[in-house]
Amino acid sequence: MKRPLKKAAKKGGATVIDPYLPRNGNFGYRVSRYELDLEYKVAINRLAGTATITAVTLASLQNFTLDMSDALVVNKVSVNGRRPAHFRSSGGKLHIALAAPLPAGAALSIAVRYGGSPRPVRTVWGEVGFEELSNGVLVAGQPNGAASWFPCDDHPSAKASYRIQISTDSPYRALANGELVSRRVRAGHTVWTYEQPEPTSTYLITLQIGMYETHTLAKAPVPMRAVLPDRLRSDFDHDFGRQPQMMKLFVKLFGPYPLANGYTVVVTDDDLEIPLEAQGISIFGANHCDRTRGSERLIAHELAHQWFGNSVTARRWRDIWLHEGFACYAEWLWSEDSGGYTADQWARHYHQKLLAAPQDLLLADPGPRDMFDDRVYKRGAITLHVLRGMIECKKMLRSLWGTSNIHTYGVGGTGFSALAAGAAVAAYSFLGFDAISTLTEETYDAQRNVPRAIVSVALVGGAIFVVVSYFVTLVSPGGSFDNADSLAADIAKTIGGNLFGAIFLTGLIVGQFTSGLAAQAAVARLLYAMGRDRVLPERVFGWVSERFHTPIFNIMLCGLIGVAAIFLDVTTSTSFINFGAFTAFTLVNLAVIAYFVRHRAERLNPWRYVLLPAVGALIDIYLLTQLDSRALVLGLSWLGIGIVYLLVLTRGLTKQPPEMTAITESA
Repeated sequence: MKRPLKKAAKKGGATVIDPYLPRNGNFGYRVSRYELDLEYKVAINRLAGTATITAVTLASLQNFTLDMSDALVVNKVSVNGRRPAHFRSSGGKLHIALAAPLPAGAALSIAVRYGGSPRPVRTVWGEVGFEELSNGVLVAGQPNGAASWFPCDDHPSAKASYRIQISTDSPYRALANGELVSRRVRAGHTVWTYEQPEPTSTYLITLQIGMYETHTLAKAPVPMRAVLPDRLRSDFDHDFGRQPQMMKLFVKLFGPYPLANGYTVVVTDDDLEIPLEAQGISIFGANHCDRTRGSERLIAHELAHQWFGNSVTARRWRDIWLHEGFACYAEWLWSEDSGGYTADQWARHYHQKLLAAPQDLLLADPGPRDMFDDRVYKRGAITLHVLRGMIECKKMLRSLWGTSNIHTYGVGGTGFSALAAGAAVAAYSFLGFDAISTLTEETYDAQRNVPRAIVSVALVGGAIFVVVSYFVTLVSPGGSFDNADSLAADIAKTIGGNLFGAIFLTGLIVGQFTSGLAAQAAVARLLYAMGRDRVLPERVFGWVSERFHTPIFNIMLCGLIGVAAIFLDVTTSTSFINFGAFTAFTLVNLAVIAYFVRHRAERLNPWRYVLLPAVGALIDIYLLTQLDSRALVLGLSWLGIGIVYLLVLTRGLTKQPPEMTAITESA
């Protein structure tokens, strides 16, 4: 999206590591470790110390740079124990020139002695880096604030281990990344030494100094600590009290916590506009302790960064959505786990909001000015929700088929039965095409037109089903719904709001009503044919009203049975209907085979008249066995009544049943 920055860098002839931060990052070497020996005076904001940087050259190297704020003054530089030919600080860089070049693969040990009054770096995102508080210090390094307090190769892809030793006035507590390996008190100062062994990006290294007390959180699956002013302890226990549960959830979802030293939350005595993350540490302001748990989503967000952003870090800032999208989605997952809105509800909520937002941001390349835009956070989270739905669908299929790999051959366990059970109920969505056959006697050129109509309706209905299912998946990617009975109306509201939802609901009611009328007419016509041909009592079922010329009794009977169906749940009623459909389809397939046997002399095609009907019959029989148990009981009971009636009608099969006659006149 934001191309001018890239073009300018290319036009100037200078190669940059990341066009989002063209002045950051350095060439020719790779850092493996930083050792910082620092002294800081809070009262006068004075920092002094030495940074020792261990690196290796990536090419022949004689001139190189480090990122370093112009607010800091370099007093001495040595490279591999020797003074360089020259060094200077300008433009946020420490430039070092060696007397002779080093070959590729050479060890590089750089010691920089420096001091000054550190201040934040001014950026398009505000001030970042070393920042004074009312009584202390914090470092917020993202994205390019590390150079505000120590020389470094300041880019997220440049990870290293750290040893940070900081001496400050004894009343203050100093906190840095990693494990506290020593604490020494001398002459009114305390020296704090921290070891951070895990490779860490420079922007995730922090320093926190204040009048703090340390508390250990109990019953946490990972060591968890709180560093904060004593006055905020009670509010902290309330607002941050569910952190152990968050940690337990994220370990379950994301895997083991990535840092050996555990997790620390710092709460400053000052208010902070936003919280921020560092490696193993999250920093909040006093305003986030208000006894309302109003910041709980932010607490979950910063904790999730320990996996996404800190442990796994984007190589370039254009991919920042991989940090913030995952952390934002973790908020939704915590909400779902803790009894709030589900992740799917949050996804749909923000999808609706984003539809009204400007559509001028590319998630995978938002541009430097917009890389922290809330749209990156929310669109990233929605993307993950869609991917989660796809992955869960794949896992579901694996479970149903009973295999560890969806692409493997064969079927194991009883998983296929579960899939078939779902198919047995879903078949209801495709029924109705067969009802066309009941109107054969009233159709012009029925032999030609009825088969065409049946096939056409089956194809069109199937296409509509697939298209609708596809768009429902797009609108609600998680595949979970609060109320399946109102799904159609909810989806319509999500797509077009309340007005479209009302219009859609009206159309749905009209469609259901007309569909019911068509089904009622088909069944009533079938009962009439059975009555006319004396399969059922002719005086009742074969009677046609002289006034309306319709089988009124059959129509009323169908209506009463339809009303009675409201006492059945959806699964049972649809399964019951499918029982009749699968039974009928099985008999139709068997009838085709019987026709082939009786007309062998006509040399009919065995593929069409034997093989295909046999496969169809077997599938129908199998699906019959997968229906709801109550539907099977009702269906078999109804079938039993039919068999008993057949025995009575044929006097124990000693008499031929009434033959169906073809009558061409209108009923």
